[in-house]
Amino acid sequence: MAWGDFSHSTTYTALLNPLVPNALIGLLARLATLAETAAGFLLLIGLFSRAAAAGAAGLLVVFFSTMALTLGVKTPLDYSVLSAASASLLLVLLGPGQWSLDELRKPRVDRISSR
Repeated sequence: MAWGDFSHSTTYTALLNPLVPNALIGLLARLATLAETAAGFLLLIGLFSRAAAAGAAGLLVVFFSTMALTLGVKTPLDYSVLSAASASLLLVLLGPGQWSLDELRKPRVDRISSR
């Protein structure tokens, strides 16, 4: 499916969540978009890296589950949803990199001793 605009995304959200009342589909689509955007932004700038990665992994597992239940297991595998979730979990385990804002927020003594 090619998105193009938010109405297509909302339609896809409705397709993936057939048990959710139509009145809540718009809210669900907006919340998912907000969560994706926040996690992506925080991961890009390296702020609250572990929490953002854990949130992204959780969101991707939810996406995988809904896609697998409604469209079949092949669809989320085609979109590499599990590999993205795995990468997010790996970042949770590894922690932030040395050039992240998380690292710069540490006291100087901690930064020197961790090298």
